[in-house]
Amino acid sequence: MNRETIFISGIHGVGKSTICDKLSNKYGIARYTCSDLIRKINDKLLRENDKRVHNINKTQEALILGVEEFVKEDKIILDGHFCLLDDSGKVERIPEFVFEKLELSMIIVLYRDAKDIEKSLLSRDQIKYNYNLLNNFQEEEIKYAKEIASKLNIPFIKFDVNNSAEELYEWINDNI
Repeated sequence: MNRETIFISGIHGVGKSTICDKLSNKYGIARYTCSDLIRKINDKLLRENDKRVHNINKTQEALILGVEEFVKEDKIILDGHFCLLDDSGKVERIPEFVFEKLELSMIIVLYRDAKDIEKSLLSRDQIKYNYNLLNNFQEEEIKYAKEIASKLNIPFIKFDVNNSAEELYEWINDNI
């Protein structure tokens, strides 16, 4: 299927859900989260509240199957990641083939100050993450997202969630 997929990425706690909801409402495009699609295929591969992922390759294979099985629209917003924390808490890149199979048409990587993310995760999940880990995680997410966009030859933007959503809408309109 030739699907247009606007991929919204960023580390946990950056504000992907908020931005994805705004974009879905503004453009009338269905929104999916990678984790929900993975859960539909493989129940409970992701541990509750813990951001570490057991067997990243298997979860990403489940994501691809989830998109194939459950996504019927030809244009979607997909909320996900380029990197994840493995079982030991180390930042690990998601294999490149995953992004090729997802038919990405543009990449929007969200970021904000790691201190704000740290506070958000503590408030939301009641888990205290190390500032340096979050900062390194975010830097790797941005770097890898840019690499994937370049390899796929698709539009890429690094967007500060503290900026006006109007800036993002203008960029999307210029790149659709």
